Amino acid sequence: MEKITFDVKNFGGLEEIQKISLQHGTPCYIYSQSLLEKNFQAYAQHSSNELICVAIKANSNPVLLNLLGEKGAGADVVSGGELRRALDAGIDAQKIVFSGVGKTAKEIAYAIDQQIYSINVESEQELEQIAKIANEKKQTARVSFRLNPNVDAKTHPKIATGMYENKFGIDEESVFAMYEKSSKQKYVEPVGIHFHLGSQIFSRSPYEKALSEAFKLIEKINAQGFTIEFLNVGGGVGLREASDDEHIQAIEEHMQSIRNALQGKNIRLLLEPGRSIFGNAGLLLSKVLYTKKNQKKEFVIIDAGMNDYMRPALYEAKVNAFVLGKENSPKRTIDLVGPVCESTDTFGKDMELSECEPGDLIALSHVGAYGYSMSSQYNLRPRPSEHMWDGERFVILREPTIET
Repeated sequence: MEKITFDVKNFGGLEEIQKISLQHGTPCYIYSQSLLEKNFQAYAQHSSNELICVAIKANSNPVLLNLLGEKGAGADVVSGGELRRALDAGIDAQKIVFSGVGKTAKEIAYAIDQQIYSINVESEQELEQIAKIANEKKQTARVSFRLNPNVDAKTHPKIATGMYENKFGIDEESVFAMYEKSSKQKYVEPVGIHFHLGSQIFSRSPYEKALSEAFKLIEKINAQGFTIEFLNVGGGVGLREASDDEHIQAIEEHMQSIRNALQGKNIRLLLEPGRSIFGNAGLLLSKVLYTKKNQKKEFVIIDAGMNDYMRPALYEAKVNAFVLGKENSPKRTIDLVGPVCESTDTFGKDMELSECEPGDLIALSHVGAYGYSMSSQYNLRPRPSEHMWDGERFVILREPTIET
């Protein structure tokens, strides 16, 4: 497969990025407004009644969420904090769905108070909790049920969510019983079916299998005289080594495949992409601190660490690294590592990287999703700053922060 295409112009160009590094230091996140909007439009175009709910957990920056909200995006949230962030960013409550396997009573009450579009139910006990709180408030809670279709999405085990060994969702038989039970509740309104297969899915086959299982269940529920308003298809297009244009094409093919499956069915489509909207729209800018070698390895040590970008340490996510201004220089086989005192603070082993020296800038591309949102202050390191290139200038989204 060809090496990933990375165009620094989408992020302001080399000179502007150098200025940001001097003014605000490294590491820092830089987002491309044009790529963010292009990715969202690839999902939203030709849509008449679909709702694209971006996953807040993928990127919770309020400026980016506000931009997407103005384009018509809804939100998929998994905590009370994310629900508040989505609302504060201007996203309409009637475009918000609340997912997550362990919602607290306080979070459920908050969601009901805000009259969000739907709460995705993950268990019978959770349904009972929702009904209890809704009855106490005498407010209707709209709910959908997360089906576990037991479909293997052929992704990394740590980001798979659609099989019985995963903690998420409910089996088909139980969903049917719970749908019937909830329909008898005064303040619970069942309105949808939901499934989510996980992340980094490159084949359409798992979605086709899951959609087939979901429609079997929907037909069974409809046959009992109940109405299902929407089907919520969770997950999006995986990020792979491809150009930005190919990424857009993959999104459009994914959407067409789902639309084909829904053709002739009187049901609204909800989607919950996150990674594929934010991923290639963000880079992590870092600086080379030192290089060193021993009898076995050569290391390039940068000032970004696993606290800034957790995915490689958490589930072996691949990183694409570029030495800015030296992309065409001779390559060396190195381990790219950070300064955190953990052996897992490694961005890539035996990777090909242009020759570099202390002070050179390195961009880790395609890290706009699950980057800053998963960052921490481990080792009491400050979280990185965030910036966005709007096509003409940099917008400062967040300065470096640390709490001691």
